Amino acid sequence: MSDLQWIRWLDEPVTADAHALASLGGKGANLAHLHAFGLLTPAGFVITTAAYDDFLAANQLGHLMATDPESLSARMREAMRESPMPGDLRVAILAAYQQLGADRAVAVRSSGTAEDLATASFAGQHDTFLNVIGPDALLAATQACWASLWTPRAVAYRQQHGWADESAGETEPAGAPPLALAVVVQVMVDAESAGVAFTANPVTGDRTETTISAVRGLGERLVSGEGVADEWVVRGRGPGAQTTCRRGAEHALTTEQALEVAEVARRIEQQFGAPQDIEWAIDADGKLFVLQARPMTALPEPVTWVSPTRGGWMRNFRLGEWLPEPVTPLCETWLLTRIEEGEVAAEARDYGLRLRHPYHALANGWYFSSPVGGGVSPRGLLYVLTHHPQLLAILALSTRRPEYGEQSFIAPVARRWREETLPRYQRLVATWEAREVDASLADLVTAIDHIASTVGDYLWDLSVSGGHAWKAEHALARFYRRYIVRRLATSDDAAASRGHQDLVLGLPAPYTITPPHAVHSLDWIRPTLGEGERGPLGAHDLAERHARMTRVREEAEQACRKALAGQPSRRRRRFETLLALAQRYAALREEQAGWFTLGWPFLRRAVLRLGAEAQRRGMIAQAEDVFFLTKSELDECLGSDQAEPHLGQRDLRAAVTARRSEWERQRRLTPPLTLGNPLGARFIARIVDGMRTPAKPHADDGSRPDVLRGMPASPGRATGPVRVVRGPEDFTRFQPGEVLVAQGTAPAWTPLFGLAVAVVTDGGSLAAHASLVAREYGIPAVVGVGDATVRLRDGQRVTVDGSAGIIETQA
Repeated sequence: MSDLQWIRWLDEPVTADAHALASLGGKGANLAHLHAFGLLTPAGFVITTAAYDDFLAANQLGHLMATDPESLSARMREAMRESPMPGDLRVAILAAYQQLGADRAVAVRSSGTAEDLATASFAGQHDTFLNVIGPDALLAATQACWASLWTPRAVAYRQQHGWADESAGETEPAGAPPLALAVVVQVMVDAESAGVAFTANPVTGDRTETTISAVRGLGERLVSGEGVADEWVVRGRGPGAQTTCRRGAEHALTTEQALEVAEVARRIEQQFGAPQDIEWAIDADGKLFVLQARPMTALPEPVTWVSPTRGGWMRNFRLGEWLPEPVTPLCETWLLTRIEEGEVAAEARDYGLRLRHPYHALANGWYFSSPVGGGVSPRGLLYVLTHHPQLLAILALSTRRPEYGEQSFIAPVARRWREETLPRYQRLVATWEAREVDASLADLVTAIDHIASTVGDYLWDLSVSGGHAWKAEHALARFYRRYIVRRLATSDDAAASRGHQDLVLGLPAPYTITPPHAVHSLDWIRPTLGEGERGPLGAHDLAERHARMTRVREEAEQACRKALAGQPSRRRRRFETLLALAQRYAALREEQAGWFTLGWPFLRRAVLRLGAEAQRRGMIAQAEDVFFLTKSELDECLGSDQAEPHLGQRDLRAAVTARRSEWERQRRLTPPLTLGNPLGARFIARIVDGMRTPAKPHADDGSRPDVLRGMPASPGRATGPVRVVRGPEDFTRFQPGEVLVAQGTAPAWTPLFGLAVAVVTDGGSLAAHASLVAREYGIPAVVGVGDATVRLRDGQRVTVDGSAGIIETQA
């Protein structure tokens, strides 16, 4: 047999056909093509599949293929590692190694014929060895690569992707090359930085984005998780390409290098004709080497954010502010549905106005809502016009004259909440907690329905009375800008630069520690704060902070009254009216929000008990999988009268696995603030702009790429490094003095506010948790930015101006 069949240099001409794949394996064939494209790749050669086949034949290992499949993998691995290398094959390999340079460090990589294909990447299934030095080490690494073809993970992966039972001799799908493994040997790159690049966003499927992960040193630090990779996104090509560094803890790349990596990646995509997954390295001289390229597999279709109905929907409306991540199927089809039904029923009871379905919309798993749901019937509108005409006038004037009708419409709902709705909710939860141990499965279903409907009734009272807070504050802000701020500025009063928000700081707090029923999200998949070993967390130095904020508020009140001295008495009276309204309802809103999730600990225990029953009946693998069932699927399981699992029960374990994976992918998306053209979106935008404290001209420029704009939520300015927090799993990474950047926050996030110097959120509103708690802790906050979690990166220094609603970034 000729040596040329065993050794193939990567700089030799290569044909784009099945022969190259069958001889060089997927990785080797792609590297040969990359060299042919004129790209810089490390010098090297391929030990072809012919060498693998001849090794098998020389050691008479073919008979093992007919052995029992249970023992095949182990016996093949042992034989591949321990059998002697044929002499002539040994000579050929070492001669090629000698041509690379005596005792040079090389990378030895597996290159299977089933590897780096468009249908299956086999990424990580076969072994790679770095910094291999010396003839004996090279030969051992080669045989170890061959042996990795028979690891349990590689065998299972082949079977999962259609490769039949190896023990039966049917080892490849129709049209695939015979199962074999080549070995790529290349000179090691002395990498200053390395990483991977995807020519389409692997999360969103966006083909216009190249995403780059980079670490200092060898790329193995990225694969092993040893390094926290820098994350870059490059949109477009050429001079107009836009680069964004989402995370830069290692500073592994400059902007120019990121653009170079993206440009080379796009060239490779163009040559291969499909989105590519590319490994690269940059050496000490700044040369960019391409180490590997393979087609991206399982690439999702590009994500679109389209309203599923006519009209439009908003992320930051009512329940949306409590859902900082995609919702799970059971939450959406049961918990949220029952809450919304309870809220709509309460609205119909009070005003005769019943909204039409749908009450919410989902886009890529994210919850969007609307003040009018799926619409309002003409009969309902007519009823309001004839029975509550004053209500419509009050709603129209609420952001300018919030005192109008407050005593006749808003205050009664606030009293009802305190005297009836809250006590009824508390009694209901206490009753079911007392019955919990002896409750049947049917009882638990009834309890969940009852509590969720009561929460909907509670939500209506919160929306009407607590929702009056931001309307009253808007009116106060307008008054402040019109009659007070200029007079404060002429007196050089520091309050002029902070704005009206100082007037609603330091209000009576509803609790001194975060209660155990505080949630990370309304979605019951997330544990409440009281679960686990830590239990409810304290409020750090909240008492001292609250006292300081109270002093700030009192000084601001005095400054405003001083500025209004000598003004008409009606103007001074109106200030006092607006001040009292804004403070009263801001405190009420926070108190109502604090009690809102009182029932969540019981709800979670109840639904997990239902999940345990679904697991016992073989429907799901573990109780926690219940969150990825729909309500109808759970009903199907629990609807059986049989005490034991039965043959007709559906097995949804595969569906649950797919749904959980999709949920994890959707968590990494950044949803827009609106879908379509929602009613009131422009109105709310005008209100937000009216609440900004004018910033310095050089900073308040929305066209500047280093300035992000959102809603001014808590006053003051603070500078610090960014920490993007996606969920509770990131809490331990947060350090004192950092700027908390998140999709949104919920009450269980409150302990982080005691460590943060400022808060920035993608979603949220002036009445959201982040706004209320940031004021309580006396730190600046900007909410409703839209894409702060994408545009800001860990470690990046920013200045947050919570009065003007802007974030100034630094390179």
